[in-house]
Formats: sequence, structure tokens, C-alpha cells
Amino acid sequence: MTVLVATRNKEKFAIISDLLKAVGGKTIQPFALFETANTDEVDETETTPQKIATQKARFFAALPFAQAYDFVLGMDDAIRIGDAEPDVDSKGATDRLLGGAYPTDTPVAGVSGYCLIDTTTKKERLSGYEIPYVFLGNPNGVTRKEGAYPLTRVLGRVGDKIPLDQLPDGEADQYFLKHARQGIEKLLSS
Repeated sequence: MTVLVATRNKEKFAIISDLLKAVGGKTIQPFALFETANTDEVDETETTPQKIATQKARFFAALPFAQAYDFVLGMDDAIRIGDAEPDVDSKGATDRLLGGAYPTDTPVAGVSGYCLIDTTTKKERLSGYEIPYVFLGNPNGVTRKEGAYPLTRVLGRVGDKIPLDQLPDGEADQYFLKHARQGIEKLLSS
């Protein structure tokens, strides 16, 4: 099954590619927009991860080059801080966390929405997941840089005081997969 993943972000593609393969096995062959000659951009006008993911998937699935793939996967992420609604302005939410706007032990969640479109039937499969974390504080003054994941240095697993980037090899990935697996399984089995 070939899947065009609607992202040009190489790090995001690597994460979703690994996740798809972990859940779907060797039958999944993910490809990224940066591997194509396509330069079209989606004007993201929606306000939730699920709706933005659907908007992306529909946009790229309608383009002629996408017919070379079995499926097009749109995805979007948001950050939920405390009891607030997920914020699709992940950069802004990250800056507020890193900048000290929230106390240590504030609950934080990574919220993801997915839309997988069959390029032949145009059938849409929707899914998503939420991964709970806790804000450990930012005593080292970590800042956001393009293409990096600074939150791994200030977030920990719920009930843990160790930043994600300091966990033993593979533990952060296992925590992520534990919470994401059901959403990806739903997406691939619909």
C-alpha cells in the first residue's frame, strides 16, 4: 500500500513513516511531498487538527500526481495545555510553554488528527489520538528553533520527572506508540 504523506517536514515524515510501519507492517510504503516535484500549498483555514488534516488530504488527493499512490494521508498536530482546547498554533503554544507562561506540572497533550483518502474510491478514513505529558519546567531556558523538537527537553511522561530526551533509548518512542497505536490502527483498518 503506497501512501503519500502530505508533509514537507522531514522530521514529521520520519515520525509518521515509522508509526505507519510499526502498526501496518512492511505492506506500508510511505512517500513524502518533498520526494515529489509538487510545490502546491494548502491554505489552512480550519481550526482543529482533524479538520486541517482533512483539508490537506482532500487538497492533495485532488491533484493529478497523487493518483500514482494508493492513499493520501493528511495530518495535523496541536498542543493542549491544561484544560484548554487544542491549539493548532503549535509554535505559539510551544513558545508560551518555554517562556514560562505555565507552572511546572501543567498537563500538556500532543493532539493529532489524520485523514486517509483512497485515491481510487475517494473514501475518507478519519482518526486521531492524544498523547498525555506533563510540563517539567524550563530551568535551562530552552527555546524553539525551526526543525527541532524543544518540548522533548521540558515534557515528561505522566507521573515521571525525566524529560523525554533523557529517557533510555526507545522509551520515548514506546510511550508515543502506546498512545498513538489505536488511532493509527483505526485509520489503517477502516
